[in-house]
Amino acid sequence: MRRRWLSLLPCLQVCLCALAVATLVNAVTQTFALRVNEATTRISLVEGQGKVSLAVENDTGRNAPARVTLELLDPHDKVVAGTRRRETLKPGANVVAAFLQVSNLTRPGADVSPLLWYRLRYEIAPAVASPDTPAATPVTGIISLSEITPDLFELRVAAASKANAGQLYRVRVRATHPLSLRPVRGVEIAAEVVFDEDDEDESDDDEESRTLKLTGTTDKDGYATLDFKFPERIKTDEGEIKVTGRRGDVVQTASDDISLNQTTRILLTSDKPLYQPGQTLHLRALLLNHATRRALADAAATLKIEDPEGTTVFTAPLKTSRFGVASCDWPIPDNTRLGDYNVRVQSDESDSDDESTTYLRVKISRYELPNFSVSATPDRGYYLPGESAQIEVRGDYLFGQPLKRGRVRVVRETERAWNYREQKYDIEEGDKYEGELGADGSFRVRVNFSQEFAKLASNTWQRFDDLNYAAYVTDPTTNRTEQRRFRVRLTREPIHIYVTQGNYRQAEGLPLAFYVSTSYADGTPASCELKLTRTSTDKEGVRVPALVKTNAYGVAKVVGSEITEDDDSYVYINLEARDREGRTGKHVESFWRVTQPVVRVETDKTIYRAGEGITARVSSNRKDLKILLDVVSNNRVVATQSARLRGGSAVVEVPYRPEFQNRITLAAYSTEFPEDEYDDYGRGSRAVVYPRNRELKFDVRMSQASYQPGEEASAGVRVRNASGRSVESALGVVVFDKAVEERARTDDESSRGFGFANSFHGLWYGEGDIAGVTHRDVERLDMSRAIPDGFETV
Repeated sequence: MRRRWLSLLPCLQVCLCALAVATLVNAVTQTFALRVNEATTRISLVEGQGKVSLAVENDTGRNAPARVTLELLDPHDKVVAGTRRRETLKPGANVVAAFLQVSNLTRPGADVSPLLWYRLRYEIAPAVASPDTPAATPVTGIISLSEITPDLFELRVAAASKANAGQLYRVRVRATHPLSLRPVRGVEIAAEVVFDEDDEDESDDDEESRTLKLTGTTDKDGYATLDFKFPERIKTDEGEIKVTGRRGDVVQTASDDISLNQTTRILLTSDKPLYQPGQTLHLRALLLNHATRRALADAAATLKIEDPEGTTVFTAPLKTSRFGVASCDWPIPDNTRLGDYNVRVQSDESDSDDESTTYLRVKISRYELPNFSVSATPDRGYYLPGESAQIEVRGDYLFGQPLKRGRVRVVRETERAWNYREQKYDIEEGDKYEGELGADGSFRVRVNFSQEFAKLASNTWQRFDDLNYAAYVTDPTTNRTEQRRFRVRLTREPIHIYVTQGNYRQAEGLPLAFYVSTSYADGTPASCELKLTRTSTDKEGVRVPALVKTNAYGVAKVVGSEITEDDDSYVYINLEARDREGRTGKHVESFWRVTQPVVRVETDKTIYRAGEGITARVSSNRKDLKILLDVVSNNRVVATQSARLRGGSAVVEVPYRPEFQNRITLAAYSTEFPEDEYDDYGRGSRAVVYPRNRELKFDVRMSQASYQPGEEASAGVRVRNASGRSVESALGVVVFDKAVEERARTDDESSRGFGFANSFHGLWYGEGDIAGVTHRDVERLDMSRAIPDGFETV
């Protein structure tokens, strides 16, 4: 029995071997448990080949021999590259590495974006040697290359469109995947700024100064920041930024134009506003760099004087001192025709008639200096329908005594213009009123506006109308006539309402926000209660506060609810104002609603003390967004921070820096917007102020209070900076008869500023005011004291 059992052992071993083979074949054919992890599969582009890293999971618990087929399909399902290989897939995770020939698609400089439309087709089949073994179902699939090509990227460049010589120019480059917009890390960036200076005589050193180069690498957020230091002198107003990005074989480029702010700001003044033939016109020009506002030493310019018909009557070259000042005299010929002459000064470094050019108008007229002046004063600042005006006209000698029994004529001037050809004024007159000055030198007349109010009522868009009048007074002892022009304002309503959106752009998904000011018709601020309502009551759209109060300066900020998709493109708001005395005003304002990405910047306050940091809130109608926040001072970026908006907003803390002086601009933007959406709406800004008094203190002490003809006048002059320290300065002195200024005023009532102070004020502080508050008032704030209530809103 034992031998028989032993004789059966070889047969049993053969059977067991056969059973094992059958079990293995069955396991491969029936439980070919393989799958491709498409989410982690990648294709990288290296040296003209596509390296495929196919992620395969083997869940059989044993090695699985397999045949792997990879094919690259073009948009027309044509196989453009392929490979087949045997692999033994171990239990668990495997990476099948293979190469596909794609050199024709990834050659240097080629557009790789078509690869986004290609697809990778894979097939994994069991590698069974026996032809009699039934085959298992292969694992197959197709993956879009747009999902598995991390090397593919596109570049976007964010930089200022205007730049200044001698300053830092910051360029931000971002690399993102073309479809997913995910940041691409590790892109090698090479950037250069080229200045368009076309001068054949330039040396090699000059050639290098015309091209600036920097390199960098994108970080985990896909950003690379490059800071170019522009040379102090650039002989062009145009440049170009060129950026090249490289990752493996993928090369992308981007470029943009740069406008160099080479404009020279010129302040031109004359010694007086009015001249006669035979006199000398003294002119002084101050040339400044427009961006830095520093004086330009040794700068060349050309002065031209043209008559009213545009004919050049005088020209002269100018050269500035180290203080940027140049002067010139024009001896006015005795036969010069009368009229307004234009003086033009243009910087020689400018090729344009519009840039780096300034104009001054001077009047040449034969005149006698007046010995008395005329004043005309309406009894009110404005008039409502049904009201008439009482005008008081006075005549006073320049030495202070009233003019008695002078003849008075008050006339409405509908048009007045100097006729250069006929050397006289063309005047069209309306209603006339005549009378005589009393013993106190005054005359009063009542003026009716019924016809003018009827015309105003016919123009529904017109809030008010200013009527021009002239008062003429004739001295009976000399028969000389002097004049004064004045305006009378007619208005529909006593209170005017004005709306400004400032930096707010109204967009779906963001609150409606704007500023409103209320003022009386004469321009003085009106503290009012404002009632706000929607014009369309049948819509459940944006809501605004029912009541808002404007402060002592007549201003208020209004914030409503979010604008929804149910709102029309325009949102209309009714505003009704009422002051404590019951005076009223009405206005309807329309707000354009956009659907593009909008970024807003708001700060915890507007006026800061030195040492205080800024708390900024950045919001957008794009709920999840990476933004950059630049802090700009004196036309250069002094700080940059980034933030991720969650739920459409983020708070950014900006630490204080010594560069934070006077006006500071916070500019927020994102490079994540699609190209067709990234426009002006996708950038937001906010200006804040760190007040700092920059004005020179100028003291003049005359040697005596009055002088006799022929006496020499002397003056002691002291100039100090804002901190009280004496500083070296260039001084200009003008002496002219006060009667000349009076004559110029009566001849031209356009109220144009005269003298250097008026010209400089507009350059340094800007024009305009709100409730009488100017930018100069903000800079001169005493920050050791409390800020007046309502001043921040102004």
